[in-house]
Amino acid sequence: MKGNSSKITFAFFILTIVLFRKRKRKYWEEEEFEEDVSNNSVSKRGVAAMAQGSSYWESFMCCLENPCDPQTNPEGYIALCTAENKLIQEILASRLMHQSTAITAFSDSSSYCYGSFLGLPSAREAAAYFLQKRFLMRPQHAGMHRVDSMTVPLTSLSRCESGCRFSHDASFINPEHIALGAGVNSLISQMLYILAQPGDVVLIPAPFYATFEYDARTIAGCAIYPVYMNDPIVGPTKTDLDHVTRVVENHGKRVRVLLLTNPNDPLGVIYKPSVMRDAVQWARTRKV
Repeated sequence: MKGNSSKITFAFFILTIVLFRKRKRKYWEEEEFEEDVSNNSVSKRGVAAMAQGSSYWESFMCCLENPCDPQTNPEGYIALCTAENKLIQEILASRLMHQSTAITAFSDSSSYCYGSFLGLPSAREAAAYFLQKRFLMRPQHAGMHRVDSMTVPLTSLSRCESGCRFSHDASFINPEHIALGAGVNSLISQMLYILAQPGDVVLIPAPFYATFEYDARTIAGCAIYPVYMNDPIVGPTKTDLDHVTRVVENHGKRVRVLLLTNPNDPLGVIYKPSVMRDAVQWARTRKV
């Protein structure tokens, strides 16, 4: 049984890559969309946004309207286009419904008032602590000091022109460098709108989550171009990135953003730290 499971997983992995490579549309070419909207209450931009929906959206709606249940609706649909961690749902629900959680999260008046558009300071501090502990292996300790809703080591504090203090220590995560948003799709859209110009190219290792293309095009007006890697298990290399950049530039476009998801979605491959560092170094060298 284990051997059959491995074969199915491998077959799905190969099929995903093959289907992605067979897509013939030129990602760097901007799509033209013309429609008479003179008698339409929706703007041209609105109509164009609806026309750029994900290819699987209609099928996904069917899955939501008629979900499969082994007991009550065995003939329903199963959405294979989503990745949800259902293993933690009961644990998360129990934690959120606990009385202490409500007291901690909503006792401060700042939770009900206008504040930073980056998110509640307490939530950003909690996110910084979690990321620091889990990824940098540096838990908060006695050497940390709270400054202006931040938690940073005293020895690494500096002053900016406005007088605020911040940390240069790369071994600690500064909450002021964290922004909270309503999901990765809106955050990607906002980031590209800020960093890129309409028509700029965003490189994404292929295969990638289909909605990324929609996120890049709809508001920011960017073009997606897939990075076909020599070895998808290893991840993008400098050679892979240089090759696709030459192709994009030959078509008169500018590469502005390199978007990496780790683990890769949909392959689930976890890139090694060296791969991530090399990608960051490539982007810095290219001023991407």
